[in-house]
Order: sequence, then C-alpha cells, then structure tokens
Amino acid sequence: MSSSAGLLRHLFLVGIAVPSASFLLWFTATLDHPVLWVEAAVLLFMGGAPILWEWHKGKFDVFNVKNAFVLYYCLQFGAYTIYLLVVGGDIHIGSVSQSYDSLRLALLYAICGLFVFQVGYYSRIGTTLGVLLPPWKVRISYGKYLIILFGLVVTGLVAFVLLAYSQGGLVFLVTHIDEIRTQKLWGLGPFFYGLNLISIAFLLSYAVALVHGHTRWLPAVLFCFSLFVSFAGAFRHMMFYTVVYALVLRHYLRASFQIRRLALIAVVVLFANVLYVTYRVGRPQELTDAPSEIAHVFERKGYTRATMDALFPRFHGTGSLARIVEKVPVVGHQWGKYFVSDLLYFPIPRALWPEKPVSSGIQFNRLFYNDIIPREETSAVVPTLLGELYWMFGLPGILAGMCFSGASCRALYCYLVANRSLATVVLYSVGFWGLVLANETLSLHSAMALMTLLTVIGLLRAVSIGQHQPAFSALPAVIHTGGGKSQ
Repeated sequence: MSSSAGLLRHLFLVGIAVPSASFLLWFTATLDHPVLWVEAAVLLFMGGAPILWEWHKGKFDVFNVKNAFVLYYCLQFGAYTIYLLVVGGDIHIGSVSQSYDSLRLALLYAICGLFVFQVGYYSRIGTTLGVLLPPWKVRISYGKYLIILFGLVVTGLVAFVLLAYSQGGLVFLVTHIDEIRTQKLWGLGPFFYGLNLISIAFLLSYAVALVHGHTRWLPAVLFCFSLFVSFAGAFRHMMFYTVVYALVLRHYLRASFQIRRLALIAVVVLFANVLYVTYRVGRPQELTDAPSEIAHVFERKGYTRATMDALFPRFHGTGSLARIVEKVPVVGHQWGKYFVSDLLYFPIPRALWPEKPVSSGIQFNRLFYNDIIPREETSAVVPTLLGELYWMFGLPGILAGMCFSGASCRALYCYLVANRSLATVVLYSVGFWGLVLANETLSLHSAMALMTLLTVIGLLRAVSIGQHQPAFSALPAVIHTGGGKSQ
C-alpha cells in the first residue's frame, strides 16, 4: 500500500510539474527578453528545489547556513533579474536591451555557480571538514564573564562617542548618515570595530543567559543598545549581526523557531530596512524632519517603486555581475591580490599607516564604476561573491569558489550538529553571517568575519575555567527541522 501511495504521489507531482513548466515556457515566450525570464526561473528553481525536498523529508532546518546563503544568492540573481525586467534597467547596466548579452551571460554564470555550490554542499568534502574541526566545550567563570562584558560595552561606548565627536556630534551623525557612508568613511574602521564589540557583548550575554539563566534582563538591554548604536553609527551590517545572533542562539539553545513566527520577524526586518534606506535617501537636516522627508520620498517615487528601490539596493547581483563581465576584458583580472590585501591589512588603522592600500571595494568602484561614482567617494557598490570571483580568476574562479562556499556551509553546519555546546553555537553564529554576507563582498566580509571570529574565540578562552561542561547536558539532543518536526 505504501509503495502504491508513493507512486501515486509522484505521479501527481509529475502531473502538476509538466503542465506548470509548459505554461511557464509559453508565458515567458510572450514577454520581452524571454531567455532572461527562463534563466531567472531556472535559478530560482535550483535554489528552492533542494530546500523543498528537505522539507518534504523532515530534514529542513531553517537556520542551516546553506539555506540563508541560497536565499541571499537567489535574491541577488533571481529576484533582482525579475525586478530588472519589470523596471527596464538600473544604474549598473543602463537598460536591459543595451546590456542584454552581458545579462544573459551573467545569469548563466549564476546558474553554474549555484550548481557547483550544491555539489560542494552535498559532497562528502564539507562533512569531512566539519568532523575534523575540534569540538569545544567551555565552562564559564561568571566573575570573568562580567568583567569582560563590562570591558566590551565600555570600549564600544567609547568608540561610539569618538565616532560621533569626529563627525561633529551625535545629531549630525544621525542626520547625515548617507553623506558619511558615501564620503567620510576614510579612517573610521577602528570606530566601527569598536561598535562591533557591543554586538559581541550581546552575543556572549544572550548565550550565557539561555544556557545558565544568569541576568536575563542584560541581553535585552544590550540588544536594544546594539541596534541603536548600529543605526546612529551608520553601521547597518551590525544590525544584521545582532539580529542573526539573537535568532540563531535562541533557535539552537532554547527552542527552534516556527516558520510563521520567523516570517513575521522577516517582515518586520524588511519594513525597518525600507524605512532606513528611505531615511538615507531623504537626507533630513533635522531629526524632526525625518517623517516628512520619508513621506516625500514615497510620494515622489510612488509607494511601489520607493519600496522596491529600498528593498533591492543590496541585491543588485545580476546588474553588478553583468557590468563586471563587460569590463573585465578592459580592466583585467586582479588574481586575488585585493582579497589577500584586505585580509592582511584590514586590522591596521589608517591613522597608523596613512599609505595603507585602499580596500578592494573602493578599487572596484574606481575601476568598474568610474563613470558613475566620483573617485573621492568612500562607499562601495556591492560586487557580489560571483563578481569578485570572476574579477579574480574568471569562470574557473566562480566554479572553484562556489564549490568551496558550498563545502564551507556544509562543514560549519556539520560542526554544529556534531558538537552542540555554547561555544559551538556562538562560533556558528559568527560563521553564519560571514558566509551569508560573502554574497555581497567576499573580501570585506571575510576580513570582518575573521576578525570577529578571532575576537570571540579569545573572549571565550578568557571567560573559561576549564573544558568540562556538565551544564550543557540539558541542551536539545536534536536539531529541530521545519514543519515542527524533529529527527
């Protein structure tokens, strides 16, 4: 009976899939640029199919880093392509018609990249690497923990005060976020790293509170403080770090999130991001002008276009990769020198080394966007992971880099599953955002994640009084999966 039911179920799925695919092909044939529509649909299917299969088998874990990586990737190259086709173009490529060949090739590279990512993830390479990583369980000294937490918060607060002072005061900092991000980032790296210590303080305090139950009010205070500082300090990625820490720690150390609750959180985060981006575009001169400036932006652009423009600034993967594909024959490959430079020189303050080489992001601006972005601007257009890999080594770079990314996601997740402890989940939280944000810029986020990871490892060692950890026998024995099931 069970085999007959399974056969009927598969026949039913095939009966739905074939007409649906036929309708999709017919529908895209009636649109402009049908090849781009088909490529975008193929990419989204390749990203979603393995996740749906895991869900069907009861093996889906919403906070598996692979799922977040693929979601971000599909937003970059699948959803954004559809957005481009609807609006007709963007600043990266001009019009779709003008850059049709480059867009078609960029999407083909994106499909190949996702395919080898899946190969890397589902191969035994990642599993082997995850098993080889040494297990780490620590026992927390509460006295050391409080001293270090105090030091982190004070250092972060001092960095915030110095950042505000260097920019003419807190009010100017908050009301001129866009100007600071685009023109005045030079030399502010140490301040941003100091702000990041507040997010790390939240990470440690929440992990300890979830496992040991100490000072449960403290993580809530640090969470709100971290979000405020990241907004006022023009450091939006720190907001992402803090939210990721909160979600991942609670998911693995307390109770797994149900999809409905997670969807609600995602809507709130997206709404906040729309308001933040629109606030930056509006550039209010006074805090009291912010509501009216935001409303003015929505009225000028229209609510739909303003919302889409605010949602997609970080997801322009197709346009950015198409521009790189067009210009690399002229600019040339960089063979990884900027990636190595960022990793080596990132921790060195420019105040100590005024001649420090500029980051790969600014180099990317100057070489690929010199017709749009003034040379003196210090912000960087997102080159995307694929774009940076292609800029390094061409198509072989995409294939090797994406396969390694898939294996890295598998290794990190296997390490979590095999060694569940406070230390492991904390390290997984940092690796989570490092791998996901690599979709934007490989060099920048690899350097930032490495510095954060080394800092967290040092702090865990500092608060530890031994390797024995009996308190963690109460941790969940299984990794919770989608649909409220566990295995």
